[in-house]
Amino acid sequence: MRTNLLFILSKPPTHSDDAADACPVSPVCLRHDSKYAALVSSGVWKGKSKKNRALVLVAQEEWKLTWKAKRGRLWIRHVKGHSDHEWNDMADALADDGRRGKSQSVDGRVVD
Repeated sequence: MRTNLLFILSKPPTHSDDAADACPVSPVCLRHDSKYAALVSSGVWKGKSKKNRALVLVAQEEWKLTWKAKRGRLWIRHVKGHSDHEWNDMADALADDGRRGKSQSVDGRVVD
C-alpha cells in the first residue's frame, strides 16, 4: 500500500486559490492498481495500519486539497497492475527508485 500511496502523492497539484481562479479547472482522473490505497487516500475507507498512518493522513489531506482546487472534478479509476499500462509502469518504476533510496523531485518538491 505504501508504494501506491506514494504514487498518488508524487504529482502534487497547485493548491493556490489564485491559480485555480486564473485558469479553467480541468478534471483529473487518478489511475490506481490498489483499491485499498485509492479508497484510503480519498477518505472512503479509514487506514487501519499503524505503520502507514502518517502517510495515510498526508494522502488524505492531498486528496482534500486537490478536490477543492479541482472543484470536485477528481475521480479514481482502477488499472490492472503489471499489465503494460504506461502510467502504471511509470508508477512501478518510481516505487522501485524509492525502495532503492532514490528521491524524486516533482514540481520543486522532493518525494521520498
